[in-house]
Amino acid sequence: MKIDTNEREQNKIAAAIKNLGGVRDSIYRADKKFIEIFMDKNFPVSDDKIISAVNSVGDYKIFDID
Repeated sequence: MKIDTNEREQNKIAAAIKNLGGVRDSIYRADKKFIEIFMDKNFPVSDDKIISAVNSVGDYKIFDID
């Protein structure tokens, strides 16, 4: 997931995503400038839930969610 904001905010967003049920881990990859999300394959998390977690931190433009 790519979001246009600074590294501090990226880490806050990654932490909010990590708190979602079904997400095993979520980390900001500064080297690639995106948030990497690891999910339980038996409990998929919808894009809507991920976007909601991002919006719980602040109003950010999401460039890519894959």
